[in-house]
Amino acid sequence: EEAERRKEEEGGDESEEDSTDEEEEEEPGVLEAALWARKGEVLLEMGDEGGAEKAFERSLELHDSAEVEAALEAQKRDRKAREEAARQSLLVEASLDKERGTELFKARKYPQAVEAFTRALAVEPRSAVYLMNRAVAYLEMSKSMLAAKDFDESIASAREGGDMELLVKVLGKKGRMWERLAAVKGTPTTEKQKRLEDAAKAFDEG
Repeated sequence: EEAERRKEEEGGDESEEDSTDEEEEEEPGVLEAALWARKGEVLLEMGDEGGAEKAFERSLELHDSAEVEAALEAQKRDRKAREEAARQSLLVEASLDKERGTELFKARKYPQAVEAFTRALAVEPRSAVYLMNRAVAYLEMSKSMLAAKDFDESIASAREGGDMELLVKVLGKKGRMWERLAAVKGTPTTEKQKRLEDAAKAFDEG
């Protein structure tokens, strides 16, 4: 009986040791996850948002944590909000550049007007209005090829956006451009005829 009792005790000790070993095997993953989460917090304080997100994501891969997941989601929301605020600020500045370009155009400062419209287009490269305005400024500088290119891109953008009123306006300006170029003294007859045909085509499309 004594021998059996000892055997049972020894067996119990082994079971406890096995249980302890299992717990110890789970512990490193949790600890590593906690370290990654802490790293994410530090990186966030340092302003490294991209690094912080990666650290939080790595932490969640190692161990699910509602707290870390909430921190990651909050970080993503804050970043998107800041990006949207920055985007809106750029759009406002682009609109102001468009207004500056219009005033410069009225003052016949065409190169400066082109620069202003170009700055606006850096923010909204597919803006049919900005492209049209720069095209007109280019035309006043006798840069007809650049004007034609901007007119074509403006027309394409207006079509894509479904803005038919603006489309008709741009086509009209393009048509008048070709009429104006056809009327330039010394223009060869064949070139004059081609420009008039391009004008007619633009007016027909409008």
